[in-house]
Amino acid sequence: MADMKIDYSALWDLGNDARQSQMSQRKDHQTQAENQRLKIPYFQALSDKNRAKLEEAARIRAEYQRDILLSDSLRCEINIGLKAGEDIYTLFLKAAKAISLITSDMAFYEVARKDLLSIYGKGLNNPSVLQIELDEIHNRLDKLKQAVERESEPDTVERLKTAIQFHARAAAQIKNRIERSNQGG
Repeated sequence: MADMKIDYSALWDLGNDARQSQMSQRKDHQTQAENQRLKIPYFQALSDKNRAKLEEAARIRAEYQRDILLSDSLRCEINIGLKAGEDIYTLFLKAAKAISLITSDMAFYEVARKDLLSIYGKGLNNPSVLQIELDEIHNRLDKLKQAVERESEPDTVERLKTAIQFHARAAAQIKNRIERSNQGG
């Protein structure tokens, strides 16, 4: 017989193609596994970020609900105060605070309060407004006296005593202005 050569190259090519396909599948599987391994921290970070956003939203909502309750309480106090003949300036401050709570704009209340005390109190010597300022000073004075009783550090006690003296002088000055204003002077 004649020397016959059989060409196996096509079979080898098929085998190589199968091996390459298997290797490609393994690489794809490894790549998918690697991608999954990398995605887990990404999704965990995304989940943590979403959780933080949800917690922040819950905190803001709770704060807003608290402010709504406080503003409702102030509205009731205003109605009761009107019927009881309470000072209009005190009622005004309660209304300003209620507006600030509803709008989440505490600067509105602070500006209104400072303007009221400056213009109607110090400027016009309105006894009702001066009394509001005197009450605030007495509240701070009480807190300072309590702080002196609690504090043990001598340097801090000395500072607190100086603040108490300052507040006592300011209260006496405002009392004098109220008395003069009530006397028509």
